[in-house]
Amino acid sequence: PPPSPAPGGWCPRGAGTAMSRKGQTFSLPVNITPSVPGCMTVLSGYATLLLKQRGDADGAERLYRRVVEAEPTYVLALCKLAEVRRDHRNDLDGAEALYQQALSVDGRNEFALRGLAELMHYHRKDYDRAAEVYKRVLEENPTHVGALRQYAELMDNAKKDDAAADA
Repeated sequence: PPPSPAPGGWCPRGAGTAMSRKGQTFSLPVNITPSVPGCMTVLSGYATLLLKQRGDADGAERLYRRVVEAEPTYVLALCKLAEVRRDHRNDLDGAEALYQQALSVDGRNEFALRGLAELMHYHRKDYDRAAEVYKRVLEENPTHVGALRQYAELMDNAKKDDAAADA
């Protein structure tokens, strides 16, 4: 039996089914109780599991939306929802708005900055804006290997595009 609910409710009411890497099924709570510490983290993690393990972008998007509706300042959920919009819906405007919302909560958040930079770099091909955002990531963390690699790649892409335009 499940543990007793904490005062004010608890996250684990109701259940959803997910699949582990070994193909075993298990259940995880999907009801949202914002007042319970850790509930948003559990639900966001479950949404990530749905997306990564089961390829269920619809289910992941629904859960990320529920988390964001319950806690609009939860930066990680905003960014993960933006990734779904960007990578699975090709909704670049919606993804950009979500990254901007996350940055309005925490303008120095590396996850939100990198997500926005990747959107500008790989999806919009707006190399100038991508460079600006990668520079912001590197100002926060000058040794961020992923941002350094992507920024170098961006500079290489920009050179190739310039050479092609000159030809």
